[in-house]
Amino acid sequence: GMSLQELVERAMSRAEGVQATSTEFESSTVSLASDRLKSVRSAQSTAVTVRVVVDGKLGISRTNDPDDRKGVVDRALDAAEFGSPGLVSFPGPAPLPEVKVHDEAVPTVTPAEMGTLGEGMIARVKEYSADILLGAGIGRSVGRHRLANSAGTNLSEESTSFALGLHGQRVRGTDILWV
Repeated sequence: GMSLQELVERAMSRAEGVQATSTEFESSTVSLASDRLKSVRSAQSTAVTVRVVVDGKLGISRTNDPDDRKGVVDRALDAAEFGSPGLVSFPGPAPLPEVKVHDEAVPTVTPAEMGTLGEGMIARVKEYSADILLGAGIGRSVGRHRLANSAGTNLSEESTSFALGLHGQRVRGTDILWV
């Protein structure tokens, strides 16, 4: 498919300003319920958004189809005809602070390891009190974010996230305690 820079160049044939962004996510989620593994899910998504300014009016289009890059540009240009007028300019290249949003260890964690983490959390609580019914969720994601515009900005960044949670329910007679 076309690079973001190629999308910008294509749209600039009819626009005064263009900005294109893309986000790709890959994630895995492991769920445990009633003290045991319930599900393992993996997902991937891609989104491309194009903003254009034509005759001072903004047009925006978005697609989740990585092969629809020509169409997303054409739809943004068409939408600008009906867009809101206003001063829209896109940021030029500028020094940015470095913020660490990527941990190299996260992409390599497997769903099996995530399940083992959840089982370990459950086992630890069971040592404390065997009559608590437990569930857990462990998730990780890796994102790739890119931005290119007609002002010469061209950015790329990878981010990761890792989260885990544990919940429990203890029933004694008619008393239910959620934790």
